[in-house]
Amino acid sequence: MTEVENVIVHKAAEFEGYTVLFSIHGQRFQFLIADGKPLFPLNVLHTFTEKDVCGQCGKKVLQVPVGQQVCRALQHRKKELLAYMEEHFLWGPAGHI
Repeated sequence: MTEVENVIVHKAAEFEGYTVLFSIHGQRFQFLIADGKPLFPLNVLHTFTEKDVCGQCGKKVLQVPVGQQVCRALQHRKKELLAYMEEHFLWGPAGHI
């Protein structure tokens, strides 16, 4: 998961949990995480600003909001992605965000 860049974490407004925006090789994604003990990974969505082929799953993706669909490759790795996000971004010196 070292290719993950530009991470922005927000408390989700629509549900109890977090919205994590990040990019991999310049392509943007959104990771939805339900709050709880432990945290629960929900979906990993494409959030491309223009039409492109996803470098992770190979799917042709339209720009947001139409193209905001699940990335199947990252969806299969969501537990690994959650562990990486928890270690590097969701837990700080003061504890859980």
